[in-house]
Amino acid sequence: MAMAVARGEGPDPIDVHVGERIRLRRTVLRLTQQDLAQSIGISFQQLQKYERGTNRVSASRLFDISMQLSVPISFFFDDLDEDLCRARGLTNPPVPTDPVLTSDALRLMTIFNRLPNDTVRRKIMEFLTATVSVPSHGEDDGLSGPPP
Repeated sequence: MAMAVARGEGPDPIDVHVGERIRLRRTVLRLTQQDLAQSIGISFQQLQKYERGTNRVSASRLFDISMQLSVPISFFFDDLDEDLCRARGLTNPPVPTDPVLTSDALRLMTIFNRLPNDTVRRKIMEFLTATVSVPSHGEDDGLSGPPP
């Protein structure tokens, strides 16, 4: 059983983490705060508070957000700091549900989507494809074929 942790000043680190994950996924999908807030029936100011961790997200609201952002609820707890988990008595921190949904992968997708044009995106894809190792024993790495 996890133990309670005394909170200091400021928002709970888990609330901050959940808010960061909401913001990360929202930006990957190129949604504004207003778009997401409107889709779940809250003000954009309330969404800002969720994203900063200053207001906690209720379970039902987190469910609504996960549906709008097309991710499982567990996504919001992926990449939790191991020290934070240990401080709460958790010996096995949550593991990412999908490697594509890690913070690094989402940041990479966000940056990639901001590239100025298709030519630059294609060149980046060619570079990345050329730098990864070739799969062994005929495995399909999903990288063969022309870049999107």
